[in-house]
Amino acid sequence: MALQKGPPLPKRRGLVSVKRDPDAIVQTRSGRHSYRPLNYWAGDQVIQEVEERDDMFTNDRGFVSMSMKGIVRNAEDEPSGARRGPRGRGRLKGKSRQLKAVDEEEEPDKWESDPGQVFGEVMGWEPEYETHPPADDDQVPVHEDLIAVSAEAVQTKDIKDATFRFAKTLTMPFMGAGIVDLPPGTEKRPKNSRKMHMVFFVHYGKVTVTVNESEFRISAGGQWFVHRGNYYSITNESKTNARIFFSQACEVPAQASGESPDDTQMG
Repeated sequence: MALQKGPPLPKRRGLVSVKRDPDAIVQTRSGRHSYRPLNYWAGDQVIQEVEERDDMFTNDRGFVSMSMKGIVRNAEDEPSGARRGPRGRGRLKGKSRQLKAVDEEEEPDKWESDPGQVFGEVMGWEPEYETHPPADDDQVPVHEDLIAVSAEAVQTKDIKDATFRFAKTLTMPFMGAGIVDLPPGTEKRPKNSRKMHMVFFVHYGKVTVTVNESEFRISAGGQWFVHRGNYYSITNESKTNARIFFSQACEVPAQASGESPDDTQMG
């Protein structure tokens, strides 16, 4: 009696697991070639040739099409003696998943120190541009406005009856932006976002955030969102300073496009 090699096949209907070459090219029933995705950034490419085929429906000479001949893959270089550890099913550690920031030691441009702002000509906006944008040769209203602010020019100030510091960098009828500094042990007390949808980005530090009933801690590089009509608060429970960039936007009536109300929800 011959011994059966490998696991026994299922006696009834079932699936049989078959190991395939990960680099193999498989042709589907429809004739399409199926293969592992290419790493184009590494130089992987598909080799194709022009091939003449007979036309089975007519007696003409046929037709020309591209035919796949193979795939060229560039192997990734690994350090000599390096071994890949076993691939676990658990969650990767946070440090291994985060991108390491690189401190650039380039000197700032002169304007970043003095005056610290850039003003330039910008086209004015009209509600009809939404459906009929101006052509290149059309005359449009142009005015000078702020288009850039340097880090040195952002000077946060104390807020009355608050422990955090604040600087507003953009004020528009439909959008605003600014910087919030929270020294250790300070907080931004709960406030409702009202009609504003808000976005926050942690420039450096780590803070504790509450959005309605949800609370979490978030580190540098992370961002969170506050929907319209929701309460939020920010607390710096760490021993280091934290700086946060925020932006907020809302819907405004078309006739109010020329107004500039100060409706910041960070105060």
